[in-house]
Amino acid sequence: MSASLSATLSTLPLTLLYFKQFPLWFFICNLVVVPVTFVLLLLAVLVVIHVHFAAIIINYTVDFLVVFINLFNANGIGFVDMIHFTVSDTLFLSALIVVLSLTLQYRSFSLARASIVLLIIWQLFAFRDAFFQKQSELFTLYDVKNRHVFSFKNKTRVLISNNSQSDYNFHVKPQFISFSNPEIIHRNFNFLQYKNKRLLILDKPCFWPATEVKNVKVLLLCNNFMIANQDLLSFDSLEVIVSGSSNNRLMNKKNEELSRKFGFDFYDVGYSGAYVLGFN
Repeated sequence: MSASLSATLSTLPLTLLYFKQFPLWFFICNLVVVPVTFVLLLLAVLVVIHVHFAAIIINYTVDFLVVFINLFNANGIGFVDMIHFTVSDTLFLSALIVVLSLTLQYRSFSLARASIVLLIIWQLFAFRDAFFQKQSELFTLYDVKNRHVFSFKNKTRVLISNNSQSDYNFHVKPQFISFSNPEIIHRNFNFLQYKNKRLLILDKPCFWPATEVKNVKVLLLCNNFMIANQDLLSFDSLEVIVSGSSNNRLMNKKNEELSRKFGFDFYDVGYSGAYVLGFN
């Protein structure tokens, strides 16, 4: 249990940063998993020297481990999810773990006081970050391979286009965690007007939304939508063309050439990562 606790605490900052989760029953689960894994390694040696019955034992043992681990893997029971954790949080927590460890080792009152001060400073930074994230207003086109997923957030809610669960977990969820639990509404849209910005999303072949394009400032091209030179002449206020990850390389290259020809800025999501436009 001490080895399990030490391993979990030492990797906790990175675990929270990359996975946004914290396992609740790791110390109980590892009491079984660690020794059984050691047995599996010994059995693997027997498989290497062609003791075939060992492979059967390994298969049953692995099945048992999967079932056992899943008992502690239920959302809400097995782990805490949706933890907003930034790089600054990682640095603060890492420093706090080191200072607390030294405090326990040397039983130092000054180190204990330093731990409290560090904790207070960390929470002030976290509160400031959460406040500004809550107030942020932005549009995001995510970098999802061969697909396009986008969202719009104001101070109270988030509109997000329909997407699969895997897209949400790996591409959208990390950003949504930082929004401090807004109302989430799943809805497809292809035009957005907010404050002084207008965005047009073209993602269906030969389909143009029934809207005025003169004042559109940001044009998003997805799903290999083909736009001609004469089409771009209708845009009087266009500033940037964004090419989504659902476009192939040939289409991205064509969009970049059109942007250069007409003097627009160009952004390739597949190359540069998610496109984020702020309205603040």
